[in-house]
Amino acid sequence: MRYLCFIGQQYLRYREKGGRWRSADDFARLYGLSRKDFLLLRPYIRISGEKEEKVRIPRTERKDTFLTKYPEKYTEGTVIDLNEADTTTLQHIPGIGSYYSGKICRYRERMGGFVSVSQIAEVEGLPQGVERWFSVKSDAEIRKINVNKATFKELVRHPYLSYEQVKVITEYIRKHGDIQDWSDLRLSRQFSDADFQRLRPYFIFH
Repeated sequence: MRYLCFIGQQYLRYREKGGRWRSADDFARLYGLSRKDFLLLRPYIRISGEKEEKVRIPRTERKDTFLTKYPEKYTEGTVIDLNEADTTTLQHIPGIGSYYSGKICRYRERMGGFVSVSQIAEVEGLPQGVERWFSVKSDAEIRKINVNKATFKELVRHPYLSYEQVKVITEYIRKHGDIQDWSDLRLSRQFSDADFQRLRPYFIFH
């Protein structure tokens, strides 16, 4: 966005100084505009009175532009760390583009990290079998939340806690003091043993 603003400012400065564009190709001389970006913009530039012509982009530059927009995909058998991969790395996986790579990273941030490859299935919309591209270290560093010190907002933001469950937690602390373990909430209908099992890696009590 800053880059586009910069180019726009250069355009306005040129006009303010009395500059005129005689053809679309004159834009190539605009200060700060790379040749690759000019070639992307060239088909959309129209100058009044200029005869429209088809722009031919050199083969090598077309290839560079394509690879920039569509990253080369990993070959079968490649495995990456699910907790360390950034959005750029994730986009090299077949079936994952910018939208889903961002979705994975945001879910991982809300979660506090992945403890199992199977958790990737919790991100809706990913291609079937996508877990084969990932691994998770047994000693992965997971962000843990102190149940007794966290705010309502912090607790409900975690994907494994519902609004109703957080209400149970805060109500228990208000009436009985700090929770010592998830077993303190075993009588609540809002929690099951399966819930406690998947919550354990992400929460502490002291």
